[in-house]
Parts: sequence; structure tokens; C-alpha cells
Amino acid sequence: MRKTSPITHAARPALSPLFRALSQSRDAREPVIDLMLLKCYAALDAFRRGHGSHALSTALRGHVLIARELARIGYASERVDELERAQETLTALDASYAASSQWSLDPAAHRHLCDALALFAAQLDAASLEHIARAQASAVTQSLMTERTTRHELAPSPT
Repeated sequence: MRKTSPITHAARPALSPLFRALSQSRDAREPVIDLMLLKCYAALDAFRRGHGSHALSTALRGHVLIARELARIGYASERVDELERAQETLTALDASYAASSQWSLDPAAHRHLCDALALFAAQLDAASLEHIARAQASAVTQSLMTERTTRHELAPSPT
């Protein structure tokens, strides 16, 4: 017979000293941060040049969601309106593509996304890898829930 332990575990899992040191180390964080920002700025440049795509739009939207999650847990939370503006800009970009089959940004939309990405860069610089990973996980969960809700709303109703 299997006996369960009466000891309850903490809500936050224990980290090994090595992992804790790595997650706080700038050397370990820089490649992660640089890659995230490179993807964002490459996508933004593609849209500015009129060479955007749905995949790039989705990538930018995901990074804005991560930035919103970082704001929610305390990184530049006073500037969340910039991130909401970026989210609205990406929604307008999708609508513009649907109307014109053109993935491009006007200068004002480009500026909104540049501001949001500058904020995201500052958040990433201040956040630990643990907080970045937590924000990514939460953003993915939100995306999946939104996609599921959208699919449910678009599904034909049984008659």
C-alpha cells in the first residue's frame, strides 16, 4: 500500500542554488532577451517595409502579451496604456490586411509599436528569467483561451 506524505509543498517550487544563480545572472539572461527583442524588431521592420505576414503579426502580438503580463506583475505597470495601444494597433493591422491584403504600418502605428517594444526592452532588462518565463506561460495560456473562445463563437450553431 502506498502511503502519501502529510507534508504539504510550498506553492512555489524550490530552485537549486545553481538554477537560482543562473536565473539571476545577466550572462544567462542576455541571450534570451536579445533573441526576444531581435524577433520583435525584425517583425516591426518587415511591417514598416510592407513585407509583414500573419506569422509576424502573431509573434508581435505574443510579445505584447508577455509585456502586458510583465506589467501585471509589476514591471512598468504604470505604462500599461502603451501596451494596450500596441494591442489595438496590431488588431487594426489585421483588419487592414483583411481589407487590402497588404501587411504594412502607417507612421503613427509604427511609432506605437516602437514605444511598446522600447517598454518591453526595459521590462526584460529589469525582470528575472523566472518572471519572464512566468509571463510567457501566462501569455500562452491567454492566447489559447482567446483562440478557443473565438473558435467557439465562430462555430455554426446546431439547429
